[in-house]
Amino acid sequence: MDAALVTTVSLAIAWVVTFCIVILSLAFGAMRVGHSYVFTAPGVSRLGPRIGQRIPAFRFLHRGQRVSLRQILAPNRPTLLVFLGAFGEQVIVRNTALSGLQRFVQMASNSLHTVVFCSAGTEHVEQALAGVGPVDVITLPDDRLSTKLGLRVVPYALLIDTRATVLEKGLVNHLEHLCLLIVRGGQRSQAGSIDDLRELNLLCASHLNQHVA
Repeated sequence: MDAALVTTVSLAIAWVVTFCIVILSLAFGAMRVGHSYVFTAPGVSRLGPRIGQRIPAFRFLHRGQRVSLRQILAPNRPTLLVFLGAFGEQVIVRNTALSGLQRFVQMASNSLHTVVFCSAGTEHVEQALAGVGPVDVITLPDDRLSTKLGLRVVPYALLIDTRATVLEKGLVNHLEHLCLLIVRGGQRSQAGSIDDLRELNLLCASHLNQHVA
């Protein structure tokens, strides 16, 4: 074979190999960035009421009555509001998000009041959470409440203290997300709420690996 041809073929192969390496590196980097984004959610975390402000007293229809969002907050402990929307119908929720929520409710039963909002698939959520701890599942006729709150993604949660102030918010795709929400919220909580969250904060911190924390 001609030496020039051999050189050309070798260079072509080298270019193909280099191109593949670059593509794989970019793909791996994207996966890492995506993984970090899932946990920290810098863009998604800006959705909804601002941290440090009182949650709006929006009203919604529940069991034929108009109820204020602040009315469902626990007066003596922080409240976690979890918005599933129609997401509760999807298999991924039953296999991942609801599984994490089950474990979380069990851990948080003495420290936190949990309210789950659904617009569909409520029966799956109720069955999954039945008997695991104190949790209220509320069926909404539509997504107006989520829209008013500025929540455009689900599953999403708001951690609210006894003063109706938003301590933390973010995606809650699984147990680690829920735990991260509590740990960060506990760092922001003021007198009165921090005692309620201290034990739960320690439990949640044990579920967070170094990358998440």
